[in-house]
Amino acid sequence: MDENSFLRIFSKINIKKAFQKCFILECLIFFYLLFMFKNIVHSETTYVSGRISFDTVWSASCNPYIVTSTIEIYGDTAAAVQLTIDTGVIIRFESGTGLRVGNGLNKGILRAIGGSVEPERIKWTANTGTPVRGYWGNIIIDDGAADYDTLTGDGTVLENCDIEYGGEYFSSDENIYIYNSSPGIKNCVIRESRANGIRLYETSNSLIEGNTITGNGAYGIYLLNSTPKPVITKNTITNNGNYPIRIYVTAINGLRLDNIYSMNSPDMVEVMGEIISEGYIKFSDTGIPYYINGNIELRYFRADTNVRMEVGEGVEMRIKKDCGIGVGSHAWYMNTYPPELKIKGTVSNPVKITSAEPVPGRGDWIGICFENGNINGLSEIENCEIEYAGKSIYWGYPYYQTLWYGGITLIGGARVNMNGVKIRYSKQHGVYNAGGDLIIDGAEIREND
Repeated sequence: MDENSFLRIFSKINIKKAFQKCFILECLIFFYLLFMFKNIVHSETTYVSGRISFDTVWSASCNPYIVTSTIEIYGDTAAAVQLTIDTGVIIRFESGTGLRVGNGLNKGILRAIGGSVEPERIKWTANTGTPVRGYWGNIIIDDGAADYDTLTGDGTVLENCDIEYGGEYFSSDENIYIYNSSPGIKNCVIRESRANGIRLYETSNSLIEGNTITGNGAYGIYLLNSTPKPVITKNTITNNGNYPIRIYVTAINGLRLDNIYSMNSPDMVEVMGEIISEGYIKFSDTGIPYYINGNIELRYFRADTNVRMEVGEGVEMRIKKDCGIGVGSHAWYMNTYPPELKIKGTVSNPVKITSAEPVPGRGDWIGICFENGNINGLSEIENCEIEYAGKSIYWGYPYYQTLWYGGITLIGGARVNMNGVKIRYSKQHGVYNAGGDLIIDGAEIREND
């Protein structure tokens, strides 16, 4: 081998080694950059706090958002400020913080619309590795929040969100608090609140649709007073520490029949009693009983009102101890436009009105009283079972009082048609008629005192 051949072979070896070294170096640089990029992506944290005073968008590229003091979203009385939260955003709340939309007359809008599946859903949760109920405050949708428009989809809406571990003691004990506003709450999972999943107070025509409300410390949905009239539809309300829903009589029409209830404590819809002076109300079969917590009184006050309550087939009402249902008034001037009660069971699916006591007894609740403000004969009771009534009590509004004596009591000129009625286990009479006009067809009245 001559000198030139040797040099050529040596050069090739050096070039090959150099190439190998460069390749190894490039690989090391690539993996280093990949590692650094991965760390950069995962270490991205956005801290947010205080008032949002101009239109803002939160996107998943800045996840997670850490709330260090309560977020306030509002502009002024003329122009709203909007926070838009994109799909996949994760919001973590420190203890003592929450989020509020609107502020009195100052307008705000929250648009939080996630995707239907992970990881596109929007997550609202506690900023801790060991979350508990009530770790952070809540989402307050205040009276300055823009109402949700069910036709256009505009306004304040939470959709495809997972909301958990709210209801801290300083707040109002729930994951979502709706005050004097009407947002849309749709297809969300609302769970593990210290007390209620959703609470509503004052005027509200909210749409609460398609949500899973589960594992909350108290109620699934809680109406604080009789003013809210939400539409509650297609929800699954399960495993909550109290009733699935607390609602008032005058809001019952908004409770649709397509909700699913299970494993709540107890599985009944709690209905708060009221004096009803106008409008049409219908109790329909929800698949679980109604617990009637207070007196239901159908009263006439003005000539331009038409008070009517209907109880449909299959409904079961469990009446709280010492409470009852009153129709009409003893006052003579309330006779012109009397209220109506129509209980319309069927032979195969009767209405049942009974005691709410765990171990029922005679005279647990008062009964149903038709007073002489119910003189038009339009009240009817068909295929209905009434039991454990007959509590003696004075009752009346506004000036006259009536002493009730049975499962059904008629006073003065009250007119009622009854067909297929079963009245049993009353403490006193099955039916007590004190001057009323009663038509009975096919009744079974037995085992009353």
